[in-house]
Amino acid sequence: MLDIGSINHVFMNPNRRRDWTFAFLAGRAARIVGVDIEAEEVRRAQAAGFPIVEGDAETYLSDARHDVVTGLDLIEHLSNPGAFLNCARRNLKPGGLLILATPNAFSLTELWKVFAGLTNDPPVHRQHVCYFTPRTLTELARRHGFTPQATRYANVINRNLPFRKRVLNRLNVALTRLAPRFGQTLVMVFARDGEPD
Repeated sequence: MLDIGSINHVFMNPNRRRDWTFAFLAGRAARIVGVDIEAEEVRRAQAAGFPIVEGDAETYLSDARHDVVTGLDLIEHLSNPGAFLNCARRNLKPGGLLILATPNAFSLTELWKVFAGLTNDPPVHRQHVCYFTPRTLTELARRHGFTPQATRYANVINRNLPFRKRVLNRLNVALTRLAPRFGQTLVMVFARDGEPD
């Protein structure tokens, strides 16, 4: 497995941070390599024993091809998502899987922010440059040699939020049991087309 964007902004040893996705994946994958552009944070992770290397999501090429490439909460940060998909394709074996997660632009939480703020510009992380929907992400991936396999939605349970946001978060989780497509995170799985590069 190749996990691109492994650090998630700042490295924090998983002994103190139980929700670090790379540690979760590393505990389940037969072999994993992480990649991140944050050089200092990569060095800290390496010092703690994690197999993460410095590299750019849009250009990194591994020494070997992988069965699975993940880009979790990453694509919405990138200047060139198409270059990232080309990079993922070059790092995958034919038929390999690309797993992407990105904020759901139409989650109940985001829609609440729009209506409550009387705006069409909901607050997002300062480094986000775009939103994706299943249709737009499928079209972009298709243009770069991928075929959709599955679409799912997930919610993030954050117990460190202020009370009002925790209430909204729990309400979102409860309501999306009835309508999953309004979950906070869009997760899509794509298969790399078998055509040669």
